[in-house]
Amino acid sequence: MIDKLTAFVSTLSRGGFMVTIILALLAGLVVFNTIRLAIYSNRDEIAFMRAVGASNIFVRGPIWWKE
Repeated sequence: MIDKLTAFVSTLSRGGFMVTIILALLAGLVVFNTIRLAIYSNRDEIAFMRAVGASNIFVRGPIWWKE
């Protein structure tokens, strides 16, 4: 009986770890896509800044500090 309980708890532990890894990967994917959308939605503004000679830090500023 104790062996079955130990095996069950071990299986649940491994399953929980796998679910945690999958959710962490999904969260990373959501963050990555959100950043891509922010850049894509401001592409005209970024192109204009580059055209007038803005530095990389100046171009990144409005994107990261806007929220």
